[in-house]
Amino acid sequence: MVVAILLVGTVLGANLVNAVVPLPSSTGRVDPGPGVPAQPNPNPGQPTAPPVQPRPVAPGTGLDVGSGVVVYPPDGWTVVGSQSGQVVLQKGAAVIIVISTPWTTQPLDLLVAYRDAFFKGGELTASEPQTLQVGNGIPAAGLQYTGVVEGTQVDGVIIAGVAGGSGVVANVIASSGGLQGVSDDVGKLLGTVQIKGGG
Repeated sequence: MVVAILLVGTVLGANLVNAVVPLPSSTGRVDPGPGVPAQPNPNPGQPTAPPVQPRPVAPGTGLDVGSGVVVYPPDGWTVVGSQSGQVVLQKGAAVIIVISTPWTTQPLDLLVAYRDAFFKGGELTASEPQTLQVGNGIPAAGLQYTGVVEGTQVDGVIIAGVAGGSGVVANVIASSGGLQGVSDDVGKLLGTVQIKGGG
């Protein structure tokens, strides 16, 4: 189902006026952009995680993103940026931003909150959200988008899952046409999502 979202239809153009994620070919600092807007009365007491040092990720290595969220990137991905609750992974022309946050309502609410923050101030055309699952049955929602980042056309997918008072968002960005080359890896990574105390 996750891979199907990566391959669903063509979404017409959009301009991401305030996009802050650099092109995948950039070797400079990676700013993951906005986090998830604060949820009213979020679940307190979720665990935090220290930033992950930039490095290639060995297969089978779990990355603790915070709020109880752990992901296991497939072979070939490199951590290129990290801050509390956010890890940025890169492979070739693709970047995955993984964000964790305390969250107590539906995955669709988290998806829409992140989408609206990420595209704030820009023009956006996105696919309709679809329901799916990540990890071991964690309820999730996802959508596909397209637009311009720093003058270059990109394609992207945003997927959000919620369980046990914690939420996880994965924003996958690739140069136009580049999502197909990483769809298997993205599906594998999303299949490894764990939320401690959640589903």
